[in-house]
Amino acid sequence: FDEFIKKHEGTKVDVDGYPKSNPYQCVDLIRLYFTQVLKLPQPKPVQGAKDFWFRFDGDPVLTENFIRIHNTPEAIPQKGDLIIWDKFSNRYSLNRFGHIAIFIVFIKSDVKKFKKFISLDQNWPRLSKVTKTTHTFSRPKVLGWLRLKTISQKTGFNDPEGHQHRSEERRVGKECRSRWSPYH
Repeated sequence: FDEFIKKHEGTKVDVDGYPKSNPYQCVDLIRLYFTQVLKLPQPKPVQGAKDFWFRFDGDPVLTENFIRIHNTPEAIPQKGDLIIWDKFSNRYSLNRFGHIAIFIVFIKSDVKKFKKFISLDQNWPRLSKVTKTTHTFSRPKVLGWLRLKTISQKTGFNDPEGHQHRSEERRVGKECRSRWSPYH
């Protein structure tokens, strides 16, 4: 991940040549991240970055490899998570496509408040180059982030040390069923 940042910071990344008027889009950086860092196949084509969030359930590459985490006060992104913004308007433009970036770190002075963070971006707000950019979670609105699943989260099988790992939904569902069992 750190080598990816060193290699691409300050450059312009284009993987598809689209749109011809400004081919250096935030989605291009993410597609390169999929190939070079995550070593995953490409997700389905999107019209805009926000589609990674809104079309998540219809994309097998995303659903098989990522967990979708909603932006709440309790949720905390981790290094490498894909942060996704909804459509927005700011002093520079009206953006109906949203934005996507790679989370790096919280800003040290705001660790307890979780309000500001640094991510690796391209085309934010109008810069075509890949840059480390400071953001907040509220302006414009961060929908949430995608976090890479671990092997055990993908399979539900034991890890090499023999520990059983199950999804949170599965664990909670089992606990709820046992509470209502007549034999409990």
